[in-house]
Amino acid sequence: MSDINIYSNIDSNKIDLGMAARSFVLASLPYKPIAGNVYQRKNGNFTLSLVTSYKLPYGVIPRLLLCFLTKEAARTKSKVIVLGDSLADFMRNLGFMHITGGRWGSITRLKEGVKRLFSCMVTVQWEDKENTLIKNILPVSQVQLYNWWDKNPEQKHLWESSVTLTEEFYQELIASPIPFKVSTLGMLKTSPLAIDLYLWSSYRNSYIKRQSLILWESLIAQFGSNVPDTSRGLSDFKKTFTRGLEKVSAVYPSAKNLRIHPEGLLFIPGEPDFPKLKSE
Repeated sequence: MSDINIYSNIDSNKIDLGMAARSFVLASLPYKPIAGNVYQRKNGNFTLSLVTSYKLPYGVIPRLLLCFLTKEAARTKSKVIVLGDSLADFMRNLGFMHITGGRWGSITRLKEGVKRLFSCMVTVQWEDKENTLIKNILPVSQVQLYNWWDKNPEQKHLWESSVTLTEEFYQELIASPIPFKVSTLGMLKTSPLAIDLYLWSSYRNSYIKRQSLILWESLIAQFGSNVPDTSRGLSDFKKTFTRGLEKVSAVYPSAKNLRIHPEGLLFIPGEPDFPKLKSE
């Protein structure tokens, strides 16, 4: 039975429930622009790879988009995700406080983020000593945005804009969606690393019962998308990782259990920020 069924009796519009796709919690997207068209992150026996004919997605926007798509796919049980009848409504649903145009405005950044995310081919790979599972996934089959990029983002349109997910991406999003608190993520949405650390630590707290030491090498493989393979790169990553963890600890109580160790991160289990949901 698909894990999507655990949400069937929950009105996700009325509670502080967000959902993140497990694959994008286990391995992070880039934090800054990356040259080239190939990207890869690893977490143990899991590998996430992106290939694009345009530019690689990075930063906060693709993370917010993926959370929105995951929640809507789980809630509606549909591959057609309705975005709304105005750009402003959709941006507010994503958590944008200020809707601005211009070269550096939020509308321009969202438009670019949409193009980058939906132009990618996603590969997820699970591998152990005996088995290998590889899935190549094109995220969307169609994007319909009706006059979204005009001069009035508040303008209502006759037709609602939508994204049609491919069957493979839809299944990947809803296979084991990870619950989180929208209010907590909202306090972290200026930092893509803090978002990743929050979702990952809350998810890990839903199943880890014993403390463990996660080495810096493993943390870089998962979260170090822009880290050069040098002693300076490692030093800078430790500082950046520590600052990100401090941001998460300020809004997610169980993150205070986590301890920076000379060899990595000492993960001391706590409670997930959103309780693990059970099917009835």
